Amino acid sequence: MSLAEFEDIFRGDIDFPELLVMEFLDGPELTCDSLAFEGRELLTTTKTVEQARWGVIVKGELVDRPDLVNQTQQILEAIPLSYCVNVQFVADKLIEINPRVSTFIYQRDLIVPYLAVKLALQEITESEVMSYKSRVEYGRRMVRYMDQIFHTGGRRVQ
Repeated sequence: MSLAEFEDIFRGDIDFPELLVMEFLDGPELTCDSLAFEGRELLTTTKTVEQARWGVIVKGELVDRPDLVNQTQQILEAIPLSYCVNVQFVADKLIEINPRVSTFIYQRDLIVPYLAVKLALQEITESEVMSYKSRVEYGRRMVRYMDQIFHTGGRRVQ
């Protein structure tokens, strides 16, 4: 609904409650997953969100988006978070900041939550974390699937 349509419908309605109105963003959704320490971005990967279910990404790809990594760096400088931080964009506009582990696209030699634990335990330095940037496999895709298994008395049933 456009703002003009909204105003036409509700103009003059004295009982209408206050609302938060926001712009509809139409464009690709991308997520930056960072490992940070006290507001310093150490390692950030960016992935597409091609499909999601229940708020969980089920299809995406690692992409090289230095512009979004730069925005993520600026956000982390303003909000000095540490360890795993997820920053979401739609149509290149910030929509959400989550200070938690998100849906990383894992690689055998790059598991960011593991690096976060090692950093917290001081078993790895910030510069060692930053050295992992060269290992990011841009173009690496992820598809998550979900299934159910039913059983009765320990026997699988259909």
